[in-house]
Amino acid sequence: FIIFQVLAHIFVFDSDTFYDSNLDSAHLLILLGYFFPVFGVWGETIQLQRTSQSWINELVKEINDRKQTEEELRKSENKYRSIFENLQDVYYESSLDESILEISPSIEIISKGKYHRDDLIGRSMYDFYLFNGRRQSFLTLLKERGSVTDYEIIFKNRDGTEVPCSISAKLQFDSQGTPLKIIGSIRDITDR
Repeated sequence: FIIFQVLAHIFVFDSDTFYDSNLDSAHLLILLGYFFPVFGVWGETIQLQRTSQSWINELVKEINDRKQTEEELRKSENKYRSIFENLQDVYYESSLDESILEISPSIEIISKGKYHRDDLIGRSMYDFYLFNGRRQSFLTLLKERGSVTDYEIIFKNRDGTEVPCSISAKLQFDSQGTPLKIIGSIRDITDR
């Protein structure tokens, strides 16, 4: 710990920075490896050897590449989360037995605030159809064609009100061609 503090003081650049701006964490770890033994999986001591500058540069490049990839992934996740949370139509995923696996927050718009996303995860899609026969017809078409577009149904709201909707959905398959789940969207067509 004392050696680490000494190293920290040696590399202090200013009062706001822990170490020299030109010395990143990879270099600091390598430097610390010269002073501290590293223990292997079985408890044996591994002595870090002084290596060529090219190896250090490769390690630094790999760390920087990983940081950049993580940043790009974070941006992508934020982008798609924003799209998902701001959809006007309802995006949903259900299992083949019709349990809701995922549903977008826009369910609150179609249900006029009667349902929230968390209320529906795990529930059956059948609970929300005024006429279950229409749902069964929809599923039959979906299994025959692999996808269905603009299929009209009547959504049954929590308070008993009816909301005419259009569903577009498709089956998602695994790599062997076995259906995994249903993904689709629901649109309020009251104004049609």
